[in-house]
Amino acid sequence: MGSNTIDVLWVMICSGLVLLMQLGFLALESGLTRNKNNINVALKNLSDFGLSFFLFWVFGFAFGFGMPLFNDDIFSHKEFFFFFSDSSSLVAFFIFQTLFCNTAATIVSGAVAERMKFNGFLAFVVLMALAFYPFVVNLVWSGSWKGEKWGWLAKQGFLDFAGSTVVHSTGGWVALALVIVIGPRLNRFDPRGKPREIHGSSYPFSILGVFALWVGWVGFNGGSTMGFTDSVGPVILNTFLGGTCGLLWGIFLSSLLNWGVPSGNHLINSCLGGLVSVTAGANVFNADSIFLIGGVAAVVVIFVDKLLIKFKIDDAVGAIPVHLGGGIWGTIAVALFSDPVLKGNSLTFLEQLKIQSLGIIVTGVPVFFGTYFVAKVINSFYRLRVKKEDEIIGLNISEHKAQNELFEMLLFMKAQSLQKDYRTKAPEDPFTTVGLIGYAYNEVTQSMLIYRDELEHSKKVLEEKNIKLRKYDYTVAHDLKSPIKGIKKNLDLLEKNLDTYENKKDYLKNMKLLTKESIDIINKFLKVTINGDVNLHSVYLPDIIEKLKSKFKKQIEKIEGSFLVDLDEDYVLADEVLLEQIISNIITNSIKYSAFPVRKLELKISTYIKNEKVFIIVEDNGLGIEEKDQPYIFEKDWRSQSNKSVEGQGIGLFTVKNVVENMRGSLQCESSKNNFTKMVIGLPKVQDDDINKK
Repeated sequence: MGSNTIDVLWVMICSGLVLLMQLGFLALESGLTRNKNNINVALKNLSDFGLSFFLFWVFGFAFGFGMPLFNDDIFSHKEFFFFFSDSSSLVAFFIFQTLFCNTAATIVSGAVAERMKFNGFLAFVVLMALAFYPFVVNLVWSGSWKGEKWGWLAKQGFLDFAGSTVVHSTGGWVALALVIVIGPRLNRFDPRGKPREIHGSSYPFSILGVFALWVGWVGFNGGSTMGFTDSVGPVILNTFLGGTCGLLWGIFLSSLLNWGVPSGNHLINSCLGGLVSVTAGANVFNADSIFLIGGVAAVVVIFVDKLLIKFKIDDAVGAIPVHLGGGIWGTIAVALFSDPVLKGNSLTFLEQLKIQSLGIIVTGVPVFFGTYFVAKVINSFYRLRVKKEDEIIGLNISEHKAQNELFEMLLFMKAQSLQKDYRTKAPEDPFTTVGLIGYAYNEVTQSMLIYRDELEHSKKVLEEKNIKLRKYDYTVAHDLKSPIKGIKKNLDLLEKNLDTYENKKDYLKNMKLLTKESIDIINKFLKVTINGDVNLHSVYLPDIIEKLKSKFKKQIEKIEGSFLVDLDEDYVLADEVLLEQIISNIITNSIKYSAFPVRKLELKISTYIKNEKVFIIVEDNGLGIEEKDQPYIFEKDWRSQSNKSVEGQGIGLFTVKNVVENMRGSLQCESSKNNFTKMVIGLPKVQDDDINKK
């Protein structure tokens, strides 16, 4: 390295540009991974920089540049341990080379992103800074700080100007071994092995990282001249052309593979692959050859990416295709496209190709298998990969306990889903995105609560009606069966004896009317029990009583009975047809269970008002109901045993009670054996202004 002030200044400026690549890696990796892992990405990039810098200062620099392997002619430079020097040029060289070590370590971060433990990653940063990277440096660049070639590969003519192999391939080999050991991210491949796309958080942010890396590459390659020499201009030009040509070829190739729509990942990685590939020979390539070098780099990057997917190897950001694929190609490209004058050795094309290939193998094999072996050993007692549930919630939380508004909102939603309590509102804030989400979420939950209450009410109503319907089915069928059977029997008799029965036409007419009445009863009760359709309105009781007196006149006269009426209130809120049927059923029971001929039937209907209700009393002096039976008279299957000779007719007290309750009323019974029976129907009172008097 040159010792004059301009050369030192140039290397220090380029060191600053290389440091900018850390920002580029951070932005690139953050943009291509998910938000739930972005804090982990940032902390890894920060930590691997500090840790690798420190360890390279302690030991790595001495291993790489101070004691060349397989070269007994050079003594170890022990002063490189815990490096310090009064020489500005040597200090500049140290800083520049240490930042290269940082770059190699950071390459690994992107490949293993979103599922590797933070401490496990740092363990391999230690391994990289103390062993793998210094080992490769030793073989290729040892002695370069003095402008000499001490390294075993360098002495044989191996060329790697700025690190396609030393930096990029080394990072790529370590990354490949680690992703094989820790496995792909959850849901990266379906059960049949078909890949699933895991979308990153921000393409613009990752492309910002690409530009930062590109700027850093100017220092990466430009500073590798180790001074402000005449070669700086061509090197920087080749660097720009490498990225540009890789990008253009990436657009073309990705468009062919994706039906005219280039993939964002392909464009990013083809551009970076072009930059990596030109790094090995930026000082020996002619500008006109960069077009092909960048083109092949794009092909290599896309091919390696698809090859990894085929073998179910998951590289989160494409670090392996870019840095390992692009690094290997760039190293080979030195033999294929280097200018014989510029490369500075007398090796033929085949000799150069041989040593370039050997360099790839000699550096790559020990680094890959060394990493794989160490990873396997560590993984056997300390799991390098986070738990499944930790990967699902994200490494920001599981590895760093980092909470934010979004995480707190997700916790709130999760708690609500577990507790089934949606009455507590989420945090709201009109000045933050998450706060606005909370506001919208609360609107949704409040609507859900209202809808849930409506559903609960509807469910309750349906359940009540369903219970009533199940109760009615047997009772209505049983109680209506008897009169319908009687009607049918009489009709059959009349048809067979039309010539002998007197008044046969009247009988037929009455039977048909009874049949129609029975069918009307069924339809009405079905209507009530299925959908609760009760037409409550003001009903004039005297009209109903008169109709019933006419209906039962002959039956009452037959048992020498009387029908008395004493109404204190003429109007009631009810369904007229149902109320008539209810009273009719009670009168039928009074006639059926009368004490005739022991005593004449006395039937009385009266009304009174109490607590905004009209009570209708239907009272008789019949057989009555035994005391033991009275608690059960409104149950579904109850039948009176008072007069077994009487065939059951009507709709039964169970159905009567349910219909009364459906009209918002009540039904009670008072009875004494061989004395009296009193049925009390309570129905809502009609307001005075609603009465439509006849």
